[in-house]
Amino acid sequence: MSQVLDPPAVPDDVAALGRQVRELVVDRGVTTSDGTRERPWRLDPLPWRVDAAEWEGVAAGVAQRAELLDAVLADVYGPRRLLRSGLVPPRLVLGDAGFLPALDGVRLSGPRQLVQVAVDVARTPAGWQVLADRTQAPSGAGYAMEGRRIVSQVCAGSYRQSAVLRVGPYFQALREALQATSPDGAQEPRVAILTPGPRSATAFDQAFSAAHLGIPLVGGRDLVVREGRVWLRGLEGLEPVDVLWRRVDGADCDPLDLVRGSRLGVPGLVRAVRGGGVSVVNPLGAAVLENPALGVFLPAACRALRDEELLLGGPATYWCGDPAARSHVVTHLADLVVKSTDRAVPGATVRGWTLSAAERADLVARIGADPDAWVGQEPVHPDRTPTLTAGGVHDRETVLRTFAVAAPEGYRLMTGGLALASPTDVTGALISHTAGAIAKDLWVVAAAPDDTGTGAGAGTGTDDPTWEDLVAGLADAPERSPLRVSHPGSAPALSPRAAESWFWLGRYAERAACGVRLLRVVQDRHRDFQHRPHTPGGVALDVLLTLLEDETVPGGPGVLLGRRDLDGTIAADVDRLVACCFDVRDQLPADTWLATSALERALDAADAAAPQAPLHELLDALGEGLLALAGISAESLVRDVGWHLLQAGRRLERAAHLARTLATSATVRPDAVESLVLDSLLVAHDSVLTYRRRHQARPDLASVLGLLVLDGTNPRSLAAQVAGLHDAFAHVPGDAARTDLRARLLGDLDDLLAEADPDALAGGADGSADGDGAGMPPAAAERTRLAELLESVRWRLDALADDTTRLVTPESTSLDLDLADPGDPSSPQDPR
Repeated sequence: MSQVLDPPAVPDDVAALGRQVRELVVDRGVTTSDGTRERPWRLDPLPWRVDAAEWEGVAAGVAQRAELLDAVLADVYGPRRLLRSGLVPPRLVLGDAGFLPALDGVRLSGPRQLVQVAVDVARTPAGWQVLADRTQAPSGAGYAMEGRRIVSQVCAGSYRQSAVLRVGPYFQALREALQATSPDGAQEPRVAILTPGPRSATAFDQAFSAAHLGIPLVGGRDLVVREGRVWLRGLEGLEPVDVLWRRVDGADCDPLDLVRGSRLGVPGLVRAVRGGGVSVVNPLGAAVLENPALGVFLPAACRALRDEELLLGGPATYWCGDPAARSHVVTHLADLVVKSTDRAVPGATVRGWTLSAAERADLVARIGADPDAWVGQEPVHPDRTPTLTAGGVHDRETVLRTFAVAAPEGYRLMTGGLALASPTDVTGALISHTAGAIAKDLWVVAAAPDDTGTGAGAGTGTDDPTWEDLVAGLADAPERSPLRVSHPGSAPALSPRAAESWFWLGRYAERAACGVRLLRVVQDRHRDFQHRPHTPGGVALDVLLTLLEDETVPGGPGVLLGRRDLDGTIAADVDRLVACCFDVRDQLPADTWLATSALERALDAADAAAPQAPLHELLDALGEGLLALAGISAESLVRDVGWHLLQAGRRLERAAHLARTLATSATVRPDAVESLVLDSLLVAHDSVLTYRRRHQARPDLASVLGLLVLDGTNPRSLAAQVAGLHDAFAHVPGDAARTDLRARLLGDLDDLLAEADPDALAGGADGSADGDGAGMPPAAAERTRLAELLESVRWRLDALADDTTRLVTPESTSLDLDLADPGDPSSPQDPR
């Protein structure tokens, strides 16, 4: 029977567990999305425990169902015996939105057509029942694995004392299944995951799988079809893709042969599949199996195709395409759950008892207009499990998504799954992530630690996804070749989309860091001199305010911290750098999310702060998060092309910020004002301590320029940024014209710095020393040489940035015909 922690925890302990889980969810970057904004995943600290003996029955039923669905799919796109014999009405299948005629007769390489199957089940008073089959692009396995990591950490004592069967080996089985589908002749198959983009509701699940298996996560415009094959666009050219694990709906996968105008797919993909140039997992057209009306005919199909009875059934279902069933649905509408056979239809699931008389009449009319498109089902009442909610621990209806993966002997199951508890106490409520369901970890508990259980989850102990799960069994199976995703010993090609995100991640991170340092200085001066505008400090404050993006914003400099909707604010830059992190989350170390969560907490605090509240704590929190992110990039990232693009973005942004802020010193001011401005610039560029150790006097312009412009040993200097750009761009590929342009621009920067003389730059228009002894020289004494130098530097930095942006901005997806694809609107772009 199902249960939770034994002995039960006291309420205070459970609340503490809930807080720990919420913190870990945020710190690990586990999110869901509504398509506009990421939000933390809701995970219950209380696991749902099921005995291994009970689980064996569930596993047997799910494995049988997966094999049956696999056989049905092969028949539907093959001989169609089920349709020809009348066991399944032809119009039910051929008229389904998930059936893709363009894939008729196509068979996936390998022993199975369905590589991954998810089956939603519920434990009811009548036993376990199937709620739905998910064959289109099953999601949730990554969430299940991450849920196990978090809950087993928070409930470590109970987990260690229980013989919980592991979920991690499922992913090794998935690796083997993907490899088995490679087209004939592919000795070292290259695998990629086709994603709808970082704004997908299951983007974390996709990125987790990509990182866990070492498979690149690509969008439709990262791929191109040529010569009958699918190729991944890389900065250095094209690389072949043998297996495409899609997380995009089948109909959206090819705007040429399927849904016209789809921005998610690859033009020509269907032709490549039909020609045997690529294997797509799950096969295009597998969504036909998700039609809930098919459940009416599965028992007969099981007897016909497998000569056995179906082990796991579902609720009584009535397909309205049958006149008698339609009459029953219309008559008993108030007692049934009514579903559209197409999940994409708005309001696809309706609970009849919640409808008004007018709404029921409207639904009856819709059913009458297209009866084949509707089914009625008896409601299911899932068992309730103790779940932590905002109001305490309550029993909530709970369902389970199980996962099966193809294997030579049949299907292997994840020994566990992703459970979802209802967000409300109402009986029969919709339970889904989109409806706010609370995820739970399912613990399948063996009678003893040596009870190995069944399926892919055999064995007990701590789940270790990095080593134990991914390499378990390799020593016993030396004949298996490792799953390759690119050339041996090399990483997968970096797509332009990922390259763009790396480049802008560097730019936004440095832009935000520069903003934090500058705003700290401005805030200090603002606090000291805002009420003394005519003093040297007040004049210096005016100079510093001009460096902010919009000094006219009312409310003081604090407004420029937290306005997420205002371009140029720190909040907007942090939001965009976090978005870039999400875009490449499959390539980032786990510690990244500790830094990003700290940044987001700081911004939330800024949102809640009063307009005139002190900013030091908020700025310190942001600075710490940005420093942590910089440290992770410096110490934990491989020095590949993506890292060098990140560094290029950082160096370009830091150099541009330095040139812009130093331009304020091109105007001659009274000594007292200039001293305060220069001291502020040294603080803003993290160089004040170095200056004081060397000069032990108040700042003068020539010495400041020497340190901030020409001193290559100062990591904040302009010279250091140019040197860093040389190194970064040396590792970023490009054609001859682009390489020549970079070399010319970097050479120009070298020449400008080599010819610069701090004393001359600090002089007047004729090179003489500034000042007339009275403290305010005439306007003719503007430091034109300094202004010209900084303008020349900024022009070349802008040219380098523009050229790099063109390099990493993804091209339109194309066939050999150069068929245009509108592109992915979720790609990060600079708002300038």
